[in-house]
Amino acid sequence: MLIAIELEEMDNKGIVRFHQDISQPSANSVILSALESPMAFTLEQIDSKTYFILTEDIDPFIESLNEEAQVHTINPVYTSGSYDTEMGVTNQIVVRFLTTTDQNAIDEINTTYGVKIITITSTYSLLSIPDKANALDIANAYQESNLVKFAHPDFISPLTLTSYPNDTYFNKQWGLHNTGQIINDGHSGTADADVDAPEAWDITLGDESIVIAIINQGVTDNHPDLPSTRQVRLPGSNFANLADPDNPSPVGTQNHGNACAGIAAATQNNNEGVSGICPSCKIMPIKINTIAPSTSSIANAINFAWSQGADILSMSFAFGQPDPNYAPVIVEAINYATTYGREGKGAVIVVAAGNTANYEANPQNIGGIFFPANVTNSSVITVGASDRNDMQANYSPTASSIIWNGLANQVIDVVAPSHKAYSCQISDESYDIWTIDIPGDDGYNKWYSNTGDCGVNQGGTIPLFNEQLPSTGTNYNAYTGRMGGTSAAAPLVAGIAGLVLSVNSCLTAQEVFDIITTTSDQIGGYTYTDNVSNEVGWGRVNAFSAVTAASEMPMWADLYSKNNVIDFQTFKKSQSEL
Repeated sequence: MLIAIELEEMDNKGIVRFHQDISQPSANSVILSALESPMAFTLEQIDSKTYFILTEDIDPFIESLNEEAQVHTINPVYTSGSYDTEMGVTNQIVVRFLTTTDQNAIDEINTTYGVKIITITSTYSLLSIPDKANALDIANAYQESNLVKFAHPDFISPLTLTSYPNDTYFNKQWGLHNTGQIINDGHSGTADADVDAPEAWDITLGDESIVIAIINQGVTDNHPDLPSTRQVRLPGSNFANLADPDNPSPVGTQNHGNACAGIAAATQNNNEGVSGICPSCKIMPIKINTIAPSTSSIANAINFAWSQGADILSMSFAFGQPDPNYAPVIVEAINYATTYGREGKGAVIVVAAGNTANYEANPQNIGGIFFPANVTNSSVITVGASDRNDMQANYSPTASSIIWNGLANQVIDVVAPSHKAYSCQISDESYDIWTIDIPGDDGYNKWYSNTGDCGVNQGGTIPLFNEQLPSTGTNYNAYTGRMGGTSAAAPLVAGIAGLVLSVNSCLTAQEVFDIITTTSDQIGGYTYTDNVSNEVGWGRVNAFSAVTAASEMPMWADLYSKNNVIDFQTFKKSQSEL
């Protein structure tokens, strides 16, 4: 199946490959002598035979150098996609012949187009085209021959080297970039047990037009790592205190909302604190009563979020009920959000699965998935937790069709990095996710409660460790190294959804669900049936893979569109069959 990629010629840049090695001064001389009239240009060397030519008008160079005997090929540089990726074409093409193509057919087509075999590997053949021939035309001819899986020029494109942000505690954020570094309490993890954040950031840091609603305990106004310019603070967004409805800020030690917001979108490269996974997206704080709220107040918060323009709703809380229809008023609000949000494309809803399992105590203690994480809505993303070694976290529940009196939709869709276990489960374990805190002595840094860190349901209590973590760095008491549970995993997925919508805002909520789930990494050695396991769902989310898939969708949307809704599953299946 052919997937068309549109290329556009650059009028000011070309690429020339000589037959022999040639120094830059000699290449300059060859080009000057070939030009019919002098023209200003500069050369950028790629290798010993190949140079970029930068000039105001590349066409005269192509015409002149096509007559130059020392030149093998001269072509314009092309751009592709919404990011204007530069693609240089030289004298080589790469081809993967189908396993059903016999050698006689291969020899015949190679002879027809006069190519020379440079090398044959297990995954492709590298072929050199004749002098002055057009590599694009020849590659297309191979592709249209029905003899190959793919054929394209051996494009030369600039690389962007992955760099890491200068945020003070980024080296502790193992869920974003895990090298096996020392994190908290002397623990280290497994390299690459992370969401590939730096790789995703090479594509996008997020778009400030994308808004993530954090429905929780509130977010500090003008936090040093999440200033007011990066928040959408709206009148009427405090559903926890009707006497102060316009102020969605946390009070006392209630840092849960801040912690979630920082994981999703804390500012990057500001020489302090942490980085959110979507550091250019905005946060809409929506404060709810997290002790004993009315079901209508939660429904009101959801309705407020999507109707006020939130693209993504992150909810790290649960009622202690396994019934997926426990509160129909909330179910209706969720269904409205995923149907009517984002001007009919649907708001993306991400919900933490809960922290109810304890495999260390009993392998059969698989926990349960509580409302609203188990709501029956195909686009709601239910998030469990993976640990620093790419295994299911000890407290993260396992999907089951028979648990909780057989109630439906006890499902984990994906997992995302969070802490491994509570100290009451495994004695030397504790929270190890770094994020923002209420500045000063409130919040999680310092820790006040002595009730332990078992985190009933969604993160629960704040244990007393007689510590300040961190205790150094700019505004260090505005940050914490003690967040965890599926409460931390959910906003990480919400932030990845923000990255996905940043590169493709046309996606529906269901398409975002499909992208995030199907691009997840199958971790842990669990049994995956139809690509889904009970323990970790589709797997541990991968920000880079998700953003890459989303950014590529416009290239093939016209091939798989139905009423302007892209069928991602059909596309993915078609690719697997190529």
